[in-house]
Amino acid sequence: MNARASGRLVILSGPSCAGKSPLDKALGQFFPELHRRLKKLVLYNSRSPRPGEVDGIDYHFRNREQIEALRSQDRYVVLDVRGDLQALDLEQQLADQQIKLASAPMKPIVSLNAQYLLQTQINRFNYFNGFYPSTPFVGAQVNVPIFNGNRNKAKVKQARIEKAQSVIRSTNAYEQLRAEVKQVVANVKETTARIQTRANVKETALLSYDITQYRYAKGVASRLELTDAELALTAAQSNYLEAVYDYLAAGIALNRTIGIVQ
Repeated sequence: MNARASGRLVILSGPSCAGKSPLDKALGQFFPELHRRLKKLVLYNSRSPRPGEVDGIDYHFRNREQIEALRSQDRYVVLDVRGDLQALDLEQQLADQQIKLASAPMKPIVSLNAQYLLQTQINRFNYFNGFYPSTPFVGAQVNVPIFNGNRNKAKVKQARIEKAQSVIRSTNAYEQLRAEVKQVVANVKETTARIQTRANVKETALLSYDITQYRYAKGVASRLELTDAELALTAAQSNYLEAVYDYLAAGIALNRTIGIVQ
C-alpha cells in the first residue's frame, strides 16, 4: 500500500491465510480517514478467484501463460509459490474446459456456404466476346443433435463430477495450508520464547559455576559441588543449543509452508 500524502510505503506482510485481508478491513473500519489515504497494490495471481473476490480489486487474475509472460518485463517480479496449490488451480481450469468440450456436441451446428460460378462456351478462343452466365448459390446447413444414447449427457455429467472433485481437493489443500501455517507460526513463537528462557538459564548456570569455582579455589566448596555446577552448566548449554536448533527448524518449516523453499 502506498500512502501518497506522506510518501510512505505501508506493507502488510504475512504467510498465506495469515489474515492480511481482515486486518486491512479492520483498518478501514477503525481508521477510515487513514485507510482512504492508502492505495492498495493489486498483485497478479494465476489461481482462480475465490468466492467474493473481484478481479482488479483483490488480485489481477490471469492464466499461467500471461503470468509467465511478465517475466520478460523489468517492472514485474514473478515468484513461484506453492506449485502444488497452483497445480490444483490449473486442474480446476482444465475441468472447466472439459465441461465445455463435453457440452459442445449437444449444441446445434450451423454451417454456411456460398458459391458463385461463371461458365461459357466459345469458338476460336474468342474469350472477350463470349457470354458468361453466372450461377450464384448460397446455402445453410443446420445439424441438431436429437438422440445419441445420452452419451454426451453422460460425458458432461462426468466432467462436472471431476470439476466438483477438483474443487474439493483444492478447498481441502487450502484448509490444510491454513492449519499448517498456524501450526508453524505457533512453533516459531514457542521456540523463540524457549530460546530466551534457555538463555537465561544458561547465564544463571554460568554464574553459579563461576561462584562455585571461586569457592572451590578458596577451599570453601567441595569437588562434588564443582562437578555438579559443571554438569548443570553443560546441561544448560546443551538445552540452549537444542532450542536454537528447534527455532531454525521451525523457520525452515515456515518457509517451506509458504513456498519460499522447497
